[in-house]
Amino acid sequence: MKTVIHTKLLKFAVTMTFVFATTAAAQATSLITNGGFEAGLAGWTPADALGGDGTFSPQTGTASPISGYSVPAPPKGPMPP
Repeated sequence: MKTVIHTKLLKFAVTMTFVFATTAAAQATSLITNGGFEAGLAGWTPADALGGDGTFSPQTGTASPISGYSVPAPPKGPMPP
């Protein structure tokens, strides 16, 4: 009799854990607007360094958008969490 009750309690606990974990994952929201830059610079405010001239240019290729010098290509795809 005790084994049957313990088995039922264990099944119930596993089921409830799965339900709560699934619900929590479904309700997760992004804390950063446009964190993967899917919409360009929407939601971001560039801040210039002291003495900067106010320009901000995203890099898309292997040439610097400011100087034109060869630079490594930016990473592809979303950044890992």
